[in-house]
Amino acid sequence: FRKAGDTLSEAVASGLVVDAHMAKAASLGVGKNFRQSHQLKMTAAEAQEDLSRARGKHFGDAVRAAEGTLDLLTQTNQKRKKADLLCQVSAMHIGAGTLEDAKECAMTARDLYHDLQDPAGEKAALLVEMDAHIADKDGFEALDVAKEVTKVFRKAKDKRGEAEGMLLQMRVLGMMQQVEEMTRLAKDARSLCQSVGDKKMEGQVVSALFNANIDKGDTEIALAQAQEAAEIFRRAGDKSGEANALHARGCIELEAFFKKLESDLAHFRKMGCMQQYYKEPDINAYEASLGLVKKAVDLFEAAEDAEGKAMAQQTLNASDQKAAMMNDPNETKQIWKDGKLVDVVKTWNPNRDAGSGQAPALADE
Repeated sequence: FRKAGDTLSEAVASGLVVDAHMAKAASLGVGKNFRQSHQLKMTAAEAQEDLSRARGKHFGDAVRAAEGTLDLLTQTNQKRKKADLLCQVSAMHIGAGTLEDAKECAMTARDLYHDLQDPAGEKAALLVEMDAHIADKDGFEALDVAKEVTKVFRKAKDKRGEAEGMLLQMRVLGMMQQVEEMTRLAKDARSLCQSVGDKKMEGQVVSALFNANIDKGDTEIALAQAQEAAEIFRRAGDKSGEANALHARGCIELEAFFKKLESDLAHFRKMGCMQQYYKEPDINAYEASLGLVKKAVDLFEAAEDAEGKAMAQQTLNASDQKAAMMNDPNETKQIWKDGKLVDVVKTWNPNRDAGSGQAPALADE
């Protein structure tokens, strides 16, 4: 194409070269399509480093190929394709850790989309720029970019897009642990979601809040918000969103249950494992919390969300293991005086049937 002077076709072919390098780098990122025979004598850490080097090489090749493609797109005045490729190159730079280059590419792409009067394209470029700032651990710059997303859609009179921008701001504020500011912003975001009838996004706004409050340690507030989010997602027909909210609520309640159980058992052992100091765990509360996680598993499965289902199933397995650990072992202490057995004290769980091999108090029926 170059010999024929066909710049347009050359740009297309050059773009395919970029895509090929990106596909190779992506496949190496998940450990696919990689010759591993030479790794046999490597340690696991050395093999991972070798894989990372190979992936980095293809990223570098993709960036170099993209530079030529960008020149060709400039020559042929293909602004949209150039902006799209700049976003892709920006993402490559983030993966390679060259964050200043990533930011520059994203900002150039945004300017091109702005010239094309393409708010959706501007949003895409801003999101990549925001990712670069987050990778650079610069929360304030990331927040400014999220605010720009909001402004772009507000100017375009796109309420749904404006709400998306506010949700982005909330997520960045959550990373910065600025929960009070998140809460204030959530009111406006929810109002916009309700005005356009987008219950799913409203649920995401409330989810962002409860996740931030979980991180902050305000579990009572987080519990109420998780319950509200689950109901919003249920009305929206979003099974995966509802499952995430139910799983979060179940995890909070289970953590509180096990903390109390550990405290009660510590006191029981401190008092010599005497039966009168043993406190029965609240089995009804435990089963109710476990039921939330089980429901989350079912909802994740219905939504064909394999990752979510695996996460919730892991919570169930961990809870079962912890419950069994709390009730084991079942021991007794014999008290002798003058060679005579005067008392037998049940320890750990005095209401457990001796030798049963079961843990009925925390059994998962």
